[in-house]
Amino acid sequence: MNKLLLIVYYFPPCGGAAVQRWLRFVPQLVNRGWQVTVISPASGDYPFEDSSLLQKIPDQVKIIKTKTFSLNRLWKVIIGSKESIPYGSLEITKDSSLLKRLLIWLRVNLIIPDMRVFWNPFAYRAAVQELSKDRYDLVITSGPPHSTHLVGLKLQQMLKISWVADFRDPWSTIHYLQMRKPTKLSFSIHRYMESQVLKMANLSLVVSEPIADKLPEGNKMVLLNGYDATDFVGLEYSPTSEFRIKYVGQVTTGQDIQSLLQAFKRFLTEYNAKFSFVGTKLSKIDLIRSNEVIPDLEVVSFVSHKMAIEEMVNSELLIIIINDTYDNMGIITTKLFEYIGSKTPILCIGPAGSEAEKIVTLFDSGKCFTSPFDSGVLIYLEDLFQKWSTANAVRNVTDISPLSVQKQIDKLDESLRRVMSARK
Repeated sequence: MNKLLLIVYYFPPCGGAAVQRWLRFVPQLVNRGWQVTVISPASGDYPFEDSSLLQKIPDQVKIIKTKTFSLNRLWKVIIGSKESIPYGSLEITKDSSLLKRLLIWLRVNLIIPDMRVFWNPFAYRAAVQELSKDRYDLVITSGPPHSTHLVGLKLQQMLKISWVADFRDPWSTIHYLQMRKPTKLSFSIHRYMESQVLKMANLSLVVSEPIADKLPEGNKMVLLNGYDATDFVGLEYSPTSEFRIKYVGQVTTGQDIQSLLQAFKRFLTEYNAKFSFVGTKLSKIDLIRSNEVIPDLEVVSFVSHKMAIEEMVNSELLIIIINDTYDNMGIITTKLFEYIGSKTPILCIGPAGSEAEKIVTLFDSGKCFTSPFDSGVLIYLEDLFQKWSTANAVRNVTDISPLSVQKQIDKLDESLRRVMSARK
């Protein structure tokens, strides 16, 4: 039996999108004969917790929980008890205090590559102990946080392991570093670390072709996130008296919610439709501004993954917004595949020719527009509403099985075995 050591910061009971990729892959690898051990923090700085996800982890998987230094408590003491450490965003508003601006500057320029780097000593120590007492064929690190890849780099340098680096997002071109640019020196350190990881990893997995193209030279392979077909077993679409439009998940930097709602105002006013944010934390300012546009806007805070899937299925339209940042052509969120898996029509706002647009179009899962004010948006909304109001099923019917995680795991399994063979 082949043995794999996975080092990943975000893992259940952590909730949210960051855990989904490997939470889907691990059970599938176990089914294909891999023995998997996972190293993750016992109490990380997680944006959400969803203990229900623990049920998806096979009993055969060995989980090693380590200590870590949490900056969240320190951040709350300094900034305020109600504000958590930044996650996936380094946004500063006109209302941000001078102290917060300073701390974010320090974060961008001195804590490289990210805030989770303080977990590295604990993760490295746990990995060395596990590798010294048992034989492993492969070590995989997954980022963000990309600091986790530095653990893999050190393990390979010290122990000559077979190592696979998994990139769920870009590194030096990630959206929040484009919004809050580091100094030239700090950016050069990012690029050096990034290039060393790509150079030394036996294989680097990347979620999309454009992101792979922007990463430094290395042995790279695109591996989509995919959707887990088992998440949708037993779920059936049930229409109600309202045409339900939903944005499921977090709103992050570069997603213009205000423009979206403004563009939808006419449709929501004239038709029997309801707009909801599900599993979304909107700041008080954003919520006030949103309510000024749409008074009866529904905002539901964090929900379990199971409930999020149910919300996707029981909708007439799902909204996805590609972050309006530099080099956003390759952004393909985990949510996009779950949206497609739900078979609910999708409205995607993002750059023309993006990977997200290609996938949505190829699998006939919805429509993509560069702006919510595009005249085609209202036409698409009215067309869907007309079908729904005449009792026609508002469902996608194209075969989407090539996007399933079961298909992706075939590619992953083959590539991991190829890495093992090359090292022998």
